[in-house]
Amino acid sequence: MMNNRLEVLLKEKSFAQLSAEEKFFVTEYIGEEEYGRIHLLLKNGKAVLQNTPPPSPAIKANLLAAMRQTHGLEKGQKPGAIIRLLRYRVPAWQVAAAVALLFGLHFWLQEEPQLIEKTETVYVHSTDTIYKEVAMPAPATEKNIARQAARINVKPKTQRQQVEAGPILFASADSSARRFVSTELPDTFSLDLGRPRGQSAAQTADLWDLLEEVY
Repeated sequence: MMNNRLEVLLKEKSFAQLSAEEKFFVTEYIGEEEYGRIHLLLKNGKAVLQNTPPPSPAIKANLLAAMRQTHGLEKGQKPGAIIRLLRYRVPAWQVAAAVALLFGLHFWLQEEPQLIEKTETVYVHSTDTIYKEVAMPAPATEKNIARQAARINVKPKTQRQQVEAGPILFASADSSARRFVSTELPDTFSLDLGRPRGQSAAQTADLWDLLEEVY
């Protein structure tokens, strides 16, 4: 059932005449457009009923005579409860308000309720993974040894002697080869006391000549 306050506002005020608090109250039940239609219907219906001329007294007398004849009532006899109920006069504006109320409820029940969206701030915890690049020493493989040896700039005059000397002299001429721990390489420049001793300088005189030409 519609609120009594809403019914009073519909009969007395248009939507534009409502205060901010009254508008908020009205919109909880019906929208602005529907409120305007019901208010206009009540206003026009009340005006039409007020301007309608009263019925002729003769019509009223004829109706009462017909009812007495139908129900077997004699003049001066009190009618029953049903007759009194049928004779009860309802104000016209109440009839118009009831009709408008029925129409309003019909449209209101057909409309889907509007959902009120509320925005909230949500903090999401995110964890990032950081990868740190670390330089690691390369393993002592033949491929790495050959790559380090290829970096040496050898004079053309000495290139032939290196090829004839074999892989031992070629690796010994590369100072970077000392960084690789390999038993296959000569330890001429090694300062590691734990490794076996190599050949003496007198036994490798040709190697020293080659190194002087390279550097």
